[in-house]
Amino acid sequence: MLTKQHKIAIAAGLVVVTVGGGWLFAKHQANVIAKDQIDGFIIRHNLGGTVAYRELSASPFGSATLSDVSVRLSPATAITVGSLSVSDLTMKNNQVRGFTVTAEQAQVPLLALAREHRDNSFAEALGLGYTVLGGNITLSAHYDDEKNLIAIESAGAVDDAGSWEAKIKLGGVSPYAIDSLAAIASTPPQQINALQALGAAAPALQTLVGTTVAKVELAVNVDGYRRRDAQVTNHDLPPEGPSTVPTGMTANDEYKLVQAGMAPSEARAAREAVQSWLTKGGTLRIATNLDQPLPIFRNGSIMTPSFDSFDGFMAATKSRVSN
Repeated sequence: MLTKQHKIAIAAGLVVVTVGGGWLFAKHQANVIAKDQIDGFIIRHNLGGTVAYRELSASPFGSATLSDVSVRLSPATAITVGSLSVSDLTMKNNQVRGFTVTAEQAQVPLLALAREHRDNSFAEALGLGYTVLGGNITLSAHYDDEKNLIAIESAGAVDDAGSWEAKIKLGGVSPYAIDSLAAIASTPPQQINALQALGAAAPALQTLVGTTVAKVELAVNVDGYRRRDAQVTNHDLPPEGPSTVPTGMTANDEYKLVQAGMAPSEARAAREAVQSWLTKGGTLRIATNLDQPLPIFRNGSIMTPSFDSFDGFMAATKSRVSN
């Protein structure tokens, strides 16, 4: 005869089996849906010979992960990603309103690209031994229709080079601008007509005249890069050999910040922070210090920007530089 405890145990077991089976079915369905969406995107954009992946795993909660992803740049070179995940996906009116993308074990064949394209742009990095750039990257963007606010965040690290964090918030971004730009971005490349794209983008760009800078925060660490540069400079070059690391802000750079509108004391602090970062290492931080959002354009016209240079941006947003 079954006791009360036995009945409870059996009921609990049935619940576990039912829930587990339901989860497996939901996960299977999520995999099917995600694979259809991703494969459909690749086919519609004629990316079959460019983008490939080995395996896909999706969650019923809306996240998906691709394993062993490759983006072929040419028959001989490709960017590879060990794991590419998409999560926090939000939609409205069939348009993406938010997402988070994480790429782990990404590798960019720097030497192969330089050889193939005969490009000297990578000479400095290659000289320090960065033949392949590897690392992890996270990018997220979320748009709030009610507040007309878009928040973008990025973080990442490059192996034996450094890392970064960035946070940007822009206000006054209309839903129409988001929808228009998203529609242009989702159009297959072979269907894009330059004149049509410009005509479609113009109204969206005009709506951006009300866009404001709400907040910007940047943090950059290049200790790995500096360490490699010091090793090359100290051991592989003659004593008079120049370092490839920038010498930092000059007195003229400080003067330009003041000319752009920054207080002399703040400009001096910025220069000292950059010098300290380059000589002692650590992290350099740049953050806006606005009492209220700053319009990117003045007088409602894209012809009158509030700043037209990095110095101007620093001054207009009262940015502070620190270590």
